[in-house]
Amino acid sequence: MGIGYILVIVVAGLLASYFFGKLAKEKGYPAAKARRYPILLMIAAVIVSLAFLGSAFLLGIMMENLRNVLSMVYMLANWFLIAVYLVVLNKAYSNMKEAPDAQKLRERMEALQKERAEAGAQSEE
Repeated sequence: MGIGYILVIVVAGLLASYFFGKLAKEKGYPAAKARRYPILLMIAAVIVSLAFLGSAFLLGIMMENLRNVLSMVYMLANWFLIAVYLVVLNKAYSNMKEAPDAQKLRERMEALQKERAEAGAQSEE
């Protein structure tokens, strides 16, 4: 049962990594850096899910009469983890969509540097 939750997290992380990389490439950013964020988040979520699994297993051994309750708590904790994981990925992806293209950002930076250089030249006179 615990493997199913981990598989959901891994599949969502790999899909998110693909979409993050694709969007970064379209905007002119390095795709490898964009793919890193969902992968790191996926690893963190899998570790937390494994911690839930281990604690439910150990508590189930120690308190046999509470196995059904622990199973429910484990299930709810994993679904909550998956929901938070998907919300964070969705928010990050929407922020990435709103980010300016790399070319436009370079043009803005060049224009700003040019303005500063002109302002510095005028102040020296």
